[in-house]
Amino acid sequence: MSKNAGMAMTTLVNRLVEKSRRRTKVDPEIPASFLLAEVVVRSTELVRGLVATRRPVFLGRGVRIRGKGRLRLANWVSIGSGTALDARSRNGIVMGRGSRLGRNGTVTGLSRMSLLGAGLSMGDGSGLGDGFHVGTAGGVTIGDNVIAGPGLTIHSQSHLFASGATPIRDQGTTEAPVLIEDDCWIGSNVTILAGVTIASGSVVAAGSVVNRSFPPNAVLAGVPAKLVRADRAGE
Repeated sequence: MSKNAGMAMTTLVNRLVEKSRRRTKVDPEIPASFLLAEVVVRSTELVRGLVATRRPVFLGRGVRIRGKGRLRLANWVSIGSGTALDARSRNGIVMGRGSRLGRNGTVTGLSRMSLLGAGLSMGDGSGLGDGFHVGTAGGVTIGDNVIAGPGLTIHSQSHLFASGATPIRDQGTTEAPVLIEDDCWIGSNVTILAGVTIASGSVVAAGSVVNRSFPPNAVLAGVPAKLVRADRAGE
């Protein structure tokens, strides 16, 4: 591929990135042949998304959607291959402009016939890495510009277990919403439990289990997660 063609390809990809409201630029060292291959893949995903949703969204191969009538996607949303979405919930699944779900992830809505979940809402420019699992029984809200590594697990429901005479599965559940506010970085293989708020500007270290809420701009780490730094915004 000629130098001019390579420059044109870089310009095209940068424009596509801008449409999703991301501020990144293509690395000029990436060969034009790599960019062309990526454009072909993404174009195929875009066509698949247009056919399935009638909106300019990117759908990977093998994406499974249940409760399609309660799935609301803004422009330039991306859903990775093999991901399963269950929008059968009170508020469905709502994804903001340019938001992204990785490959082979799961969003659950109707966990059982006796409980209709609350649903999932994601803001603009947020993304979850590959292999995520989001249980929306109690409701999950993710703000703008949240980034999460692979293996994120969010539980907005927990099992009751007070009685030793009754099987745990028969003691019922409690549901509580999970909120991740704007501009948070969630590391890989993090677990967030029901009722937790990850306040704006927070960073959660890889492998942490967050079972309570902390102030904004905190750095959290551990099992269970503890406050490592109280206010990183003060730097």
